[in-house]
Amino acid sequence: MDAVVRYPVPIHRQPAFADHRFGGPFPHTDHQATATVCLPIRPDLTGDDIDYVTATLHHASNIGQETHP
Repeated sequence: MDAVVRYPVPIHRQPAFADHRFGGPFPHTDHQATATVCLPIRPDLTGDDIDYVTATLHHASNIGQETHP
């Protein structure tokens, strides 16, 4: 499973847009740039691929949490 960051720098912080006046700050945009998970979505994903992605996400979401019987 690939894990990529699609937009690590929000557009209002990119040098190419330094001359634009966006009227920030944009705290939600800044947060999303560091916290968004990009899931694989392709027409060629198999059922096994989907099972692997969901199992991996489930495992990652439980890291650091105590399990109680």
